[in-house]
Amino acid sequence: MRIVIYGALALLATILQMGLVPHVLVLGQGPTLVVVVVVAVGLLYGPTEGVWAGGVAGALTDLLLGGPWGLATLAYMAVGYVSGRFAWARGRVRAAAALVLSAAAAAAVRAVGIVALRAGGGHVWLPGLVPGPEGLVYTAVLTPFLIAVLDGRVGPSRRAAQTHET
Repeated sequence: MRIVIYGALALLATILQMGLVPHVLVLGQGPTLVVVVVVAVGLLYGPTEGVWAGGVAGALTDLLLGGPWGLATLAYMAVGYVSGRFAWARGRVRAAAALVLSAAAAAAVRAVGIVALRAGGGHVWLPGLVPGPEGLVYTAVLTPFLIAVLDGRVGPSRRAAQTHET
């Protein structure tokens, strides 16, 4: 069941990445939403779930966005595993880990894409592919919000729900 949820989150992130992100750029940079999803799942549920989420997200990315098959899958699985190794973190440490991990993961995934394009013999305009600090910060800032949503801390509180039931 979790694979279906990860697939839905990754598909939504990929669709938003292709359709919405080009219209909400900050200084010419946008967030890497698939990284946000994989880092959030890894931080919340551990390395095994992070690898599964990364595998599903990477496979969808490979399928929908093209490129050498399996390269994005491996990159996102590595991101999920490394993020999952910090699942013990709570509170401010988790928020700091989310910021650092998502910025580093966005840079790493972009670097893997550059290597894939160079190896394929395609012409690569490096300044357009290298993420600027704006894009890394944009990605890093969104991750704690997704963690809060997935962790159930956003929305009606449980106390408010209990008072309505009684």
